Amino acid sequence: MRAVDYSIWAIANGRPTRLHQRHVDLIGKNEYSAVGNVDAPFAVGKIVLCVSYELEKRRVNVIDFFTNESVSPLQREIGEMTKLRESIVQMDNSENLCAAMPKPIAGLN
Repeated sequence: MRAVDYSIWAIANGRPTRLHQRHVDLIGKNEYSAVGNVDAPFAVGKIVLCVSYELEKRRVNVIDFFTNESVSPLQREIGEMTKLRESIVQMDNSENLCAAMPKPIAGLN
């Protein structure tokens, strides 16, 4: 994958807040880019992850939604989250969802 951009957003009080953002020029086969311990501005809430990358000369945008609202207090304490809804996947579209953040997730409560 080339030209990987990703951002992590929290939804707190109905408002999106960017927690982390990173650009990686190239992620090779069997390689990865990870983010360690990002502090969320809430104990219970939602996280949105937006990733944009180029793969085989195609531009791909993926938005994933997670929540810890339905997990046990122990799971919440260790940072476990569950998928809130289906991913939004966009390929070769002129509107780059990740570059437009937080507009694509406006209204997510």
